[in-house]
Amino acid sequence: MKALLALPGYLAALVGLHKPPGVRRPAALRIAAGLPLGLVMSVVGLFMLATLARLVYYPFWAFGAPRADLVNSWGGPSPFGATMVHWLIGVLVLVAGDLVLRAGGHLYRRLLFVRLPG
Repeated sequence: MKALLALPGYLAALVGLHKPPGVRRPAALRIAAGLPLGLVMSVVGLFMLATLARLVYYPFWAFGAPRADLVNSWGGPSPFGATMVHWLIGVLVLVAGDLVLRAGGHLYRRLLFVRLPG
């Protein structure tokens, strides 16, 4: 859920609605690098939600689908095999998305704030 708030949170920080401790960087650098980063983080968050919804929905579809639909599916033609392969790929996609969001959060903090001395 944090990822979906990346772009709105970044916009709020730019206009001064959110003031965490730290010294702000120049506005041109924040705007030039931060808006695309917030957009990418939001898109990755939405993609992860769609993947999670597919992971929940797919077994119900697979066990009710005709064999002809499962022949071309990953892990098919058995519903159990197709579900297991889709779950494995889905978990890998979620892990990759989590890594992207963690790296984006780190960059987000580095772009917005300068480290204080000491």
